[in-house]
Amino acid sequence: MLGGQQRVRVRGALLSVEPSDSFEAPRTFLWGGPRRWLSVVLVGLLVLLLGLRRFAWAPDTEMAPSVLRGDLLLLLPLTPEVGDVVVLSDPLEPARHTLRRVIAGPGATVRFEDAGFVVGDDAPSRLEMGREDGKVIVQVSGHLVQIRSTGTRWEMAPVAIGPEQYFLGADALDEATDSRWWGPVPSEAIAGVVAMRVGEPQHRWRDWVEFRK
Repeated sequence: MLGGQQRVRVRGALLSVEPSDSFEAPRTFLWGGPRRWLSVVLVGLLVLLLGLRRFAWAPDTEMAPSVLRGDLLLLLPLTPEVGDVVVLSDPLEPARHTLRRVIAGPGATVRFEDAGFVVGDDAPSRLEMGREDGKVIVQVSGHLVQIRSTGTRWEMAPVAIGPEQYFLGADALDEATDSRWWGPVPSEAIAGVVAMRVGEPQHRWRDWVEFRK
């Protein structure tokens, strides 16, 4: 180094290189600096969730069109809230796990009329989205349900939900049993809440990935 300069020989010639205080080392896209630790945390979290068996595949279409068979689900031990999709053992077939939506929680009153659930005295907003395979797709309070276009319509008398109980419903209203048959389900019967769902990249009625609201 002469006079604060570095001399570099390139093919027999000497070049002077001025030192620069603004020189920065190249950054790697994923593993350099803070991103490395973020990646480590994300990978560790994924491994932990896999180890705790928090991922599952949707077993059936009883929650269609919101959840379809084969969707990847992230299940977490959260306190259920109205609108959540939860996993539980089927009260009629305890060896089978299934999915249902929380319609109402402790202290509420639920009835079923005009092909829909009514909690208390307020009927939910309903918007028909279209028809598919002989079924009507309806948006109800922010989620989708499907009913047969020629299905049998019946009513259910009001049911009061006790402490530590939930009224659960199937989104495929004419295809599955739920609390209309089971009655309110105790909180200890619920094994987890669906925090994330990953499905088909392109679908007419839903996004390919959805998170708990």
